[in-house]
Amino acid sequence: MSTSELLTRLLIPTILIVSVAGLRIAFWWEKHRPTVPAHVAEMAAWRRLSTQEQAAADAEAIAEGMVADGFDAAARARAEESVRRAVQRATEVNALFRP
Repeated sequence: MSTSELLTRLLIPTILIVSVAGLRIAFWWEKHRPTVPAHVAEMAAWRRLSTQEQAAADAEAIAEGMVADGFDAAARARAEESVRRAVQRATEVNALFRP
């Protein structure tokens, strides 16, 4: 087996496989042990809320953001409808999959 065959058949695929595996491990590690402590605390507090409290907090946070951005009345009505639907769907999904 020549050097070029060795590179082509063994070394390059091995490097690719190891890099993909390393990337997956890095994503898993970040998911289970986040490096941002503020986010961890925020999510822990969020998980302690009931589904209804989460939905209310979502709606309140989005409404505050809309007020700060200065939407006009029509855009605000469309945004509120979209938010209401999104919060409703998120609440349903959360209720189905929350342990």
